[in-house]
Amino acid sequence: PVLRGRSIDVPFTPEQTAALNRLAVQSQTTLFTVLLACYNILLSRYTGQDDIVVGSPISGRTHREFESIIGMFVNTLALRNRPLQHLTASEFIADVSEHVFSAFNNQDYPFEMLVEKLVPQRQLNRNPLMSTFFVLQNFDSAIETADNENNPLKIIPFYADDQTAKFDLTMTAYEKDDRLLFKIEY
Repeated sequence: PVLRGRSIDVPFTPEQTAALNRLAVQSQTTLFTVLLACYNILLSRYTGQDDIVVGSPISGRTHREFESIIGMFVNTLALRNRPLQHLTASEFIADVSEHVFSAFNNQDYPFEMLVEKLVPQRQLNRNPLMSTFFVLQNFDSAIETADNENNPLKIIPFYADDQTAKFDLTMTAYEKDDRLLFKIEY
């Protein structure tokens, strides 16, 4: 269901963004994984829960022959993590990295089949597995610079504030140049 919502933007400085990227390199993982780990810790602190399931979209283009095909191949990953208090940040990032890697390896498994297999107690006004989402968008720069001699088409993303919320909380991080911008939809 689509609920009335709002969003706020939280820009990070280039220095904060560089620190997160350094942490990803030091952890031998990705920026996505580090940000997801931070998001899980934040959710755990706010809710008091240590079993967190966060949804995340995945492109679904696992085969090279799909790269040039127009259309939606998106699937939803249910990323379950346990930000236990006794874990260090490094240990938790390593756990999240392992879970993300496993989920990416199984990204072709349809979300609908996962829901059917788990058979959670259903509520029509709630998502069956998660009430929060995390998204990392890192393609804006490539899209905006598509205007060149070989491709005269220039695409510029348009971000509309539609004042709806598909989940209780969605954290979207945008990579732009040397900074991160977070949009928190609630």
